[in-house]
Amino acid sequence: MSQLLIVICYGSKIKLVYFPLRGRAELIRLFLAAAETEFEEDVIEFQDWPDRKADMMFESLPMLTWDGEEVGQSLTIARFVAKKVGLAGHNDLEQARADAIVEHTMDLYE
Repeated sequence: MSQLLIVICYGSKIKLVYFPLRGRAELIRLFLAAAETEFEEDVIEFQDWPDRKADMMFESLPMLTWDGEEVGQSLTIARFVAKKVGLAGHNDLEQARADAIVEHTMDLYE
């Protein structure tokens, strides 16, 4: 499995933008770490947020850049990363279970 993941992510430039805390970006970090995928983190300090907010999709965080393409919204990013790194399931049932994990993390926030 690791070899497959390396092939999928090899050469991809990945940047995750978020605040200096775990929060809504943590599931994304966990997916990338589980797949042993290297990524850059752009940590926005709270005092810098007003100056950077307008540059972010939907003026919110987290935001992911994957090979120059931007993706916003934490659950959308989590599902996108899971697919890219081979963690989203290989059939309908596995995909449903992966989606349930993503959705469950949102229950924890609420």
